[in-house]
Amino acid sequence: MHPDPRAAVVTDRPAIDIALYSRIGYTETHRAEEKGLKRVFMVKRLD
Repeated sequence: MHPDPRAAVVTDRPAIDIALYSRIGYTETHRAEEKGLKRVFMVKRLD
């Protein structure tokens, strides 16, 4: 589990995962490769 409860990490495939998280309020912060896997890091504001 990611230490920040507002954060989500998804793989860059399938794109439907990224679209889903975007629809529920997450914003992409950056992309990186970890242990050979491409990751998309996202965060959601908790107001």
